Order: sequence, then C-alpha cells, then structure tokens
Amino acid sequence: MPVSASELSERLTEALSASKDSEQTLADVRGVVEQIVAHEVEQVRAEAAEAGKLAVLKQLSELGELLDSLHARLRDSDATGAKALDKRLDRILSSHGFERTATVGETFDPRWHEIAGVETGPAGARAAPGTIVREVGRGYRRDKFVLCTARVVIAS
Repeated sequence: MPVSASELSERLTEALSASKDSEQTLADVRGVVEQIVAHEVEQVRAEAAEAGKLAVLKQLSELGELLDSLHARLRDSDATGAKALDKRLDRILSSHGFERTATVGETFDPRWHEIAGVETGPAGARAAPGTIVREVGRGYRRDKFVLCTARVVIAS
C-alpha cells in the first residue's frame, strides 16, 4: 500500500530523533529517504501517464467533426458496405474505450449533447420538456472526455 509523503516525513523525523546509535540512525534515514524517492518517482510517472493520455485525447477530439460528417454520410447511404463500415467504426471506437452517448429518452445534458432543434409537434408534446426525442448526430465519450457531442432534438 502506498505511503503518503507526510507519513514518510514523520518516519524520517522519528528515525532521526529515536535512535542514539549513529549507524542505526543512518540506516533508518536511508530507508526512509529511499521510500520518499520511490514515492516521488511513482507520482511523477503517474502524472506523466495522465498528461500523455490527455494529449492523445486532445488529438482525438480534433477528429470529432470528421467523425460526425462520416456518420451523417453513412447514415444517409443505403449501400450495404456503408452500413458495415458504420458498424466497424463503432467497434473500433468501442475497442478504445469510447461509448456512444445515450440520447433518445434521456434528459438533455450540455456536457454530452448539443441541441440541433426543438420539437413542438406531437413527439415533443408526448415527452417532458428537455427530453431528447430524436438523435441527429452521434456522440461518443470516454469517461468524462467527449470525443464529439451528440446532436439532438429535444421536447419543448
């Protein structure tokens, strides 16, 4: 179990004040210092890994608009190959941890959705205000990161 930096600092202070034997004190101090260094190295590694993930996710976000256009073209096409390509694209995104953003029947959430229109007709009347009644463009996200927002029509 990882030890906090403050706990390691306390151990170092105890090691310096508790022992009268200088060789034992030196060994205790060395052990605590090694733990502190290991702790700091692990923190730096974790922060570097997170920074790397964020850089990759930022690059992926630039593909969101392209992804949206591609889905629109595939959706409007009736070719069998286009449908297969559409499914393959979903599988690829899923294999990298991205999931489709839930839309129809959900409550509009500006973190995941973009309003493309407001339904005032029968479909809008049957749903509570702010409820998504139609998806115009797919959205994908991974945890809190949005690759592209889902474009939706909500009930008025």
